[in-house]
Amino acid sequence: MVTFLSKTEAAKVQLLRYLASNELSAPVTELAEHFGLSSRTITRHFDDLKKDCLSLSLGDDLDFDKKAGVFSIHLTGSTPMNFLVDYLRLNYIRNSVEFDILNRLLNRKYDNIQELADELYLSPPNLYRYLYTLEPIIEKFDMSFSFIDNPSDLNLIYKERRLRLFTYYFYWNFYKGLEVPKPLKGVATTSKSESQFFGDELLPTKQAQILYMAGISRTRIEQGKFITMNEEISLIAETFIRVNDLSQEFSFFDEIALQQDMTNERYYFNFMMRLKIPDLDNEEQKHEIVKELLKLKTPLAVESRELVEKSLAHFGAVLSKKNLDQFYYHSTIFFVYANYFNIDLPEEFGVLRKANVYDIGHENTGLVKRVSDFYQEFNADHHVPKEYDEMLKGVISFSLHEKEQKELTIAMQLSKNIMAEPLVKEKLGNIFNPNVLKFTQNASEADIIVSDSYEGTFPSKSYFYMSDLEDGAQLKQLFHFIENALFVKEFSPH
Repeated sequence: MVTFLSKTEAAKVQLLRYLASNELSAPVTELAEHFGLSSRTITRHFDDLKKDCLSLSLGDDLDFDKKAGVFSIHLTGSTPMNFLVDYLRLNYIRNSVEFDILNRLLNRKYDNIQELADELYLSPPNLYRYLYTLEPIIEKFDMSFSFIDNPSDLNLIYKERRLRLFTYYFYWNFYKGLEVPKPLKGVATTSKSESQFFGDELLPTKQAQILYMAGISRTRIEQGKFITMNEEISLIAETFIRVNDLSQEFSFFDEIALQQDMTNERYYFNFMMRLKIPDLDNEEQKHEIVKELLKLKTPLAVESRELVEKSLAHFGAVLSKKNLDQFYYHSTIFFVYANYFNIDLPEEFGVLRKANVYDIGHENTGLVKRVSDFYQEFNADHHVPKEYDEMLKGVISFSLHEKEQKELTIAMQLSKNIMAEPLVKEKLGNIFNPNVLKFTQNASEADIIVSDSYEGTFPSKSYFYMSDLEDGAQLKQLFHFIENALFVKEFSPH
C-alpha cells in the first residue's frame, strides 16, 4: 500500500498528533517505547518537526518544549488540532515522489519516460520502480500508464468517467479542502458569485468539494474530453436533474453548450456531486426524485426497487416517508455507481466501505449478521459484484436503522428533595431524545438505576449513585453516564 509519506514523515505526523492532541509532557524514553524508535530518533524527529512547523508558519499555533529529556507540544492558537496535522501531512505528501508523479501525469503528456524522469531528477529505472508501486492504485480505476504509441492526451490509458473520479479522489484525499490544488485553481467559476451560489446553506468543506468537481469537469471539457452515457443511466440521471439540477449555476456548462451538447456532462456532474456529498437534495426534493424513479422500468431502476421492497418485507420494517425515500434514493445511487462507475476504491484513498462501522457488540446476533443473511438471498438473483458486497450491506443496514432504534429504561429514586426527580427527568428529556428515554419504578426492568440511596443488588444493571444533587460535576457525570448507556444501547446489535 502506497502511503505517499516516508517513514520519517509519517513518524513526525504521529508524534505531533500524539503530543498535541493529548496535551502531553512525555519523557523521551516513554515516547521511544510508544513509537518503537530509539530515543535519539525521537529527539531528531521532535527537532525536525519544530523546524517544519515554523517553516509552514504554524509557530503561532504550536509551542514546542524540550526540557531535561521531557518533550511537549501545546496548542497556543485557536486553529483546530486536526487542521494542523492535516496541513503538515499535506505538505509532506506534496513533496513525495509518488504524489509528484501522479500530479504531473494528470496534467500533461510526456513524449517519453526520459522526459518525465528528467523533470523528477530520477533515472528511468528508478522512475519505473515508482510507477510499478503506483500501478495497483490506478488499476482500481481501470487505468494504466503508457509512454509508447499512446494516442491519448495523457500518459494514461483510461475511460473518461473513471479518470475524473480518480482525479477527484486523488486531490481531495490529500487536500481535504485545505487549499485548492493548482491544476483546479481559477476554473470552477459560477454564474453567480460564490457567496450567492452557496449562501449559508453549505459547510465550507462541501463548498470546496463542489468546486473541486466543477474544476475537474471544466478542465476536461476545455481539453475536448467529454463524457458518454448509455440510455439507461441517462434516464435515471434525467430524473434527478428535473427535480434539482446541481450544474445549473456553473456558467461554463452554458458557455461550452454553444459548441457541444452538454447533456451528458450535466448528468455526470450531478451524479458525481451526489456520490460524494450527502444531502444536496432536501427532503422534499428527495421525495420528488423517488416518485419519478418509481415510474422507471429500466433494469437498474427495477433492481433498486426490488432491493428496497424485499428488504422491507424480509425485516418486517415500516419506515417513515422520509426514511423510505432515503432508502430508494440511496439504493438507486448505489446501483448507478456499481454499474456505471464500477470502481472498487483503493485503501490509499481512505474510503469507508464497511457495513458494520457502527455495529458494536456481538456481530453474530446483530443487524449486520441478519443483513448479511438477507443479502446472500437477494444477491443469488441479482449478482452484485463481490467488491460491492459491503457497500450494499451498508445501504441496507443504514436504511433499516430506524426500525432498530431502542429505548433506554431508567429507574430513578432521588429521595432528598421531592422536586429533584421530576426536575432531573425534565432536564434529561431536554438534553436527550425523550422518545428513547423510558422511566420506570420497577428496577428489575430498568437498564440503569439512578439513585441517592442503596437499592439492593442488581448484577445485570448499570448503577449511578447520586450522592449530591447540588454538585454540578456530579450532574455532569450523570449526563455522561446516560449518554454512554444510550450509545451502547443504540449501537449494540442486541
